[in-house]
Amino acid sequence: MGALVFDASAQKWVPQTASIKDSDGNSVNDVSLATAVRASGRTWLFGGFTDGGDALSTLYSATFAVYAECDAGSEADGLDCLHCPPGQVSEGGLAVSCSNCSAGYYANASGMSECLPCATGSFSEAGSKTCETCPAGWTSEFLASAECTHCGPG
Repeated sequence: MGALVFDASAQKWVPQTASIKDSDGNSVNDVSLATAVRASGRTWLFGGFTDGGDALSTLYSATFAVYAECDAGSEADGLDCLHCPPGQVSEGGLAVSCSNCSAGYYANASGMSECLPCATGSFSEAGSKTCETCPAGWTSEFLASAECTHCGPG
């Protein structure tokens, strides 16, 4: 099947040209899709016109994964975009998932697109919402530390 663009706000497919196979697996001429409606779940029924302008006599069905294209800080959940939870980020895009911040970084709010580095004197584990201050007698000398080191005497 060719590329189909789903307009999530209108909950309908934008007409595109596609190659469709009939129930026997034979290719049907390229068609301009005039309609596409959700039958159930991820099954859609398509109908339209052949290259010659003849109306298709049969609606063809197809089942496939449909995902939204999401903004940075969000992940796709079918046709919806959900904000990444604190401790996770995403760059956005098609069928993208949120991922944990690396150790030494954090994301303190939902919907963040980039993890922030922990300040010197603090650290974090992967997927953290905040950085923790190093305990007395311990420190982290650099930004984005995943652990604290013992200061030693003095």
